[in-house]
Amino acid sequence: MKLHGVWWNELGSKMVIEVDSHDPKSFRGLYHTNVGSAQAKKYPLLGRCDIKGLKSKMVAFVVAWNADPPAGAAPAVNPSVTAWAGQLQMVKGREVIATTWVFDRLTAPADDWESTLVGMDYFTRRKPHKEEVQAAKKYGRASRALM
Repeated sequence: MKLHGVWWNELGSKMVIEVDSHDPKSFRGLYHTNVGSAQAKKYPLLGRCDIKGLKSKMVAFVVAWNADPPAGAAPAVNPSVTAWAGQLQMVKGREVIATTWVFDRLTAPADDWESTLVGMDYFTRRKPHKEEVQAAKKYGRASRALM
C-alpha cells in the first residue's frame, strides 16, 4: 500500500500526500478542510509513517491552522492545531486511513478545559458524494450506515 496521493475523508476534506524520496518514513502535503472557519485555504501537513512492509502502515500527521497569516493580517480565528494518528489498512479491498484526531485551540489558562476536541476520520481515495458529505455533517460518522 502506498501512502502518497490524494485522500478524502467523509466530510469532504482533502489531503494530498507526497512521501520524502530521501526518507520514506517522512511525508508532507497539503490539507484542505471542508468544515469550520479554516476552509479558505490549503494548509501544509507534515507526517511520519513506518515502512515495515506489513499489511498495515502506522501514520501520524499534523496541521497548524491559521499559524501563518499574510504579513500585516491578523488570523481569522485563534491559532489551532490538529494531530491525526492511525493506520493505513485494506478494508474490503479499499485502502483506508483510519485515524483518531486531537484538535487543540488557543485558550486562556482558565479555559484550557475546553480547548481540546477528539474525534475520528476515515480517509479513502474516493471523493465522497455531496449527499454523503451532507449526511456526515448532519449525523456524524454513523451516517455511513444510512447511505
